[in-house]
Amino acid sequence: MPKLQVRLPRIGGRVTGGGPDAGVSAGSGTTPTFSDHGGPVLDHAQLQLIFWGGAWDGVATPAAAEVTDAVRAILGSPYMSGLAEYRGIGPAALHGSFVASGSDPPQLFSNDQVATFLKGLIQGGSVPEPDEVSQLVYVVVMPPGVSHQDQSLIGEHSYFWYWDVDLPLGFDVARAHYAWVTCDGTLDSVTTILSHELVEVVTDPEGSAVTGSSCSAAGWCEIGDVCESSTGSVRGVTVQAYWSELASACVIPGSP
Repeated sequence: MPKLQVRLPRIGGRVTGGGPDAGVSAGSGTTPTFSDHGGPVLDHAQLQLIFWGGAWDGVATPAAAEVTDAVRAILGSPYMSGLAEYRGIGPAALHGSFVASGSDPPQLFSNDQVATFLKGLIQGGSVPEPDEVSQLVYVVVMPPGVSHQDQSLIGEHSYFWYWDVDLPLGFDVARAHYAWVTCDGTLDSVTTILSHELVEVVTDPEGSAVTGSSCSAAGWCEIGDVCESSTGSVRGVTVQAYWSELASACVIPGSP
């Protein structure tokens, strides 16, 4: 079945490695304010974890299975419940976990390379097409030692258009929502970054839903960006806080 894919570039929500510089500047005294601008949200997202690189094939630290179990724990915890204030967003679920050991990411990768990698997996049938699973989010976990070309970024989410041409019947087009996270060799780092991207991709998958005006960095100002310095533990897994407009504070539902 012939396929044609095109990518519409977007700058998605991002998390930096330098503290609050993607959010409110330290000591600014500014109270964040977030509004729902009516764009799409993912109220019951399904995550497809994808571990990119041969290092994940049984030798990486943390192991892919450890990351998968930690993500499953986050999704099954009260961590997502606070998002209900944003248009009734409910729990997310883990659709699957896949180790893509047949190729390795470049040591300095770009968003375009992540999108191209995902398109190849979709074409090859390794992961579902975006319109085959409702509210699917691809989450690419990079191996240790790999960085984005902008080395201040350690995680980001965005989307691209995926065209599925089925001649002579016609074609389908769908938005493929995705995130990528880096790994410094610790499970806590991966889950902190991943939880940041998780709450942002469900509340603002395309930069047109729940956003704020208090961030100092470029890109979409989202509910994780103003809480980067606050982390906690949910069911034994380290997660990042996110902004609650109702509480006017960074929150971690389910944290002791």
